[in-house]
Amino acid sequence: MLFLYFQIPQLSERSWLNVRKDAVIIELSTIDPNCAIEMHEYSKSKSRLFIDAPVSGGYIGAKNATLIFMVGADSEQTFEVKSPFFFLIW
Repeated sequence: MLFLYFQIPQLSERSWLNVRKDAVIIELSTIDPNCAIEMHEYSKSKSRLFIDAPVSGGYIGAKNATLIFMVGADSEQTFEVKSPFFFLIW
């Protein structure tokens, strides 16, 4: 897991130094939609795939295995690349 700080450009730029070229960035937090768009554009500029997948359900949902992932990607192909990941954490 890698935390990228898009509000602080210097931290964001340093974070990207450790991201592999074949990485897919999956954002699981509930963040401002504009931030998700910014992260998508920035990932694209670094030739990385980005998936926005906020999670609903909180602690109780995790405990009861009823979390809901709302997944958005720039293409169905991008989603299919990482869909096994969601089944693993589901």
